[in-house]
Amino acid sequence: MTRKELMKLANETAGNYFSGEWKRLRKCSAEYLELDNCTILRSYWTIAAIYSPKTNTVYAFNNYSATTSQHFRKFADEMGASRLTKLFRDSTGIIEHGLTKYVNTYKLNSAEWKKVFEQDFDCYIPNNWT
Repeated sequence: MTRKELMKLANETAGNYFSGEWKRLRKCSAEYLELDNCTILRSYWTIAAIYSPKTNTVYAFNNYSATTSQHFRKFADEMGASRLTKLFRDSTGIIEHGLTKYVNTYKLNSAEWKKVFEQDFDCYIPNNWT
């Protein structure tokens, strides 16, 4: 599954739920929606990330702001995720943050980032979300 396909899935799925079904993420302005096969993070009314319990990973869609980056970490912690995968490139070059003792953090070089962008991150996103 590509980044665009995953973002479309998250936005379409989230659009089917009323705001009363979203839970506040700790004491911040972000909210999350728990579903059977995933949990969706909304930050400032934008779908910002999705959590897969199958892979125990949070997939962050874009680096919207410093505050949203904090929401990614809090969301990953709330879900008990072992990994935070960024589906965007920031100044660190890190694509996956290992959040537990036995999970590594991965940093890509420029050539690797180029391949990942060409493939729209599909090697980092599982295909089955049902």
